[in-house]
Amino acid sequence: MRIFTRSETLRLPPWRQKFIKRSKIQPVYKHSLEKVEGIGKKLGLYFEGGKTEEADIVVISMGRIPNSNLFRRKVKMDQKGFIIVDAKTQKTSVPNVYACGDVTDASGPQPQAMIAAGNGMIAGYTIVEDFLKEGVMPSSL
Repeated sequence: MRIFTRSETLRLPPWRQKFIKRSKIQPVYKHSLEKVEGIGKKLGLYFEGGKTEEADIVVISMGRIPNSNLFRRKVKMDQKGFIIVDAKTQKTSVPNVYACGDVTDASGPQPQAMIAAGNGMIAGYTIVEDFLKEGVMPSSL
């Protein structure tokens, strides 16, 4: 089994790197996939620069870089740019500022729409609770 990546390294937590080494998975660096085509019972992989490979199965995974530049130097973030939140409330380091979804450190190792939606509900409930503590009843028209 091989993992093709565009980068020069695999940006993985140490435990995943150990798993890859134990499993004898071979990382192949600096390979940018352009196209996949069926070739009989195999799949043809076509990379930038004209390199080709054959495979039985292809699994494509996108990288994860949070789009949090708008909030840089405004709320606390981890080294990767994920907004740090209290997972139970979705509160950030700034009072009355909440964050949810894949841009937060509470999104989990595999971002999923359902987790992001759940985090949004938690943020909403927390906001309502905070308003009620201040004697304000949120309403809509």
